[in-house]
Amino acid sequence: MARREWDRDQRSQAAWLDQAEAGWTVMYGVGGRRFYAIATAQASEPQVVEAR
Repeated sequence: MARREWDRDQRSQAAWLDQAEAGWTVMYGVGGRRFYAIATAQASEPQVVEAR
């Protein structure tokens, strides 16, 4: 049985952004169908951004 790939274009875009933005870890969640970015620089509190 073939494995189904969900939101291939979005996951590919997230992987590209993750490589392009050195100060952020970028990922795409298929469950919520949202992009998430987490700042990797030290801050007083976690910096997380999410978007469709």
